Amino acid sequence: MKHRSEIKFRPANGWEAVVDLVMKFELRQAKADTLLENVATSLNPSERRLCQALFYMWLRNLSRIDWELERWEKKKPRPVFQAVLRVAVAEILDSPADRAPKVVDFAVSSCAKIASKSEAKAANAILRRVVESISEGAFEQSAPLEVRMNHPKWLIDRWKESFGLERAEALMTWHNQ
Repeated sequence: MKHRSEIKFRPANGWEAVVDLVMKFELRQAKADTLLENVATSLNPSERRLCQALFYMWLRNLSRIDWELERWEKKKPRPVFQAVLRVAVAEILDSPADRAPKVVDFAVSSCAKIASKSEAKAANAILRRVVESISEGAFEQSAPLEVRMNHPKWLIDRWKESFGLERAEALMTWHNQ
């Protein structure tokens, strides 16, 4: 018998649609713009806006999101579980700190629905640790420069060699605005 996540689920809302898009993008089924165009017909306008905003937030912050998650995951998660975690962290990063517990609760209930109850328990533990880590500022203190600045390492190395560390960091800060 196939596990629920191996059976294609029909997203019931914008949040679940983002989970579906993240999985499809990760499996290289289509480019981001194509995926977003195809989701237009299945969601109402407000759910589509949510879906698009969260998808772009995830895409822009992928290295940070993965850095936050890799510290707490014990093994490589199944694609649907990983997508739920990534979307949840994207929303946590984009939300005020007092909204984080609600995001975690929603993600856990969504995970139980589209993945499994055991993965929902793991999602609860992982996401609560991520929220705590974000509030403590662990990212700013210990993430590598390429993750903090959201630029590829090869480009950072080239800019550091050409301009020096201080000017390279200023350039990356400007570029991220």
